[in-house]
Amino acid sequence: MWSQEGEYVAFSESVYAIGAVEDWLGKIEAMMKQSIYDVTKRAFQQYPSDGTQRDEWLFNYAAQPILTIDMVYWTAGVSHAIMEIQSGRENDALKTYRNFSERQLKAMISLVRGNLDAL
Repeated sequence: MWSQEGEYVAFSESVYAIGAVEDWLGKIEAMMKQSIYDVTKRAFQQYPSDGTQRDEWLFNYAAQPILTIDMVYWTAGVSHAIMEIQSGRENDALKTYRNFSERQLKAMISLVRGNLDAL
């Protein structure tokens, strides 16, 4: 499937236009959802362990899975930092996570200031 901006996501399985139109259109819609789910799951599994060296990872997937996984990791990082503070293990955990987030942003800023294609 192609987005309006030109991003491509392959269907996880083929869908054929056979039978009643409302049946195969429904199957196409279901496969669109399944394919995005599958790509998002793969992006999650391949998220770089460092978290700041994500250049290649960012360009291997469509925008929607990347944004979703970024939100998942950000939420997990902030939640972990709050739990560290609440448990008394690290009082500066949110500041530490903010510094990590700033390193991520700086890496992305330098990436987008480079040579990018229109997509």
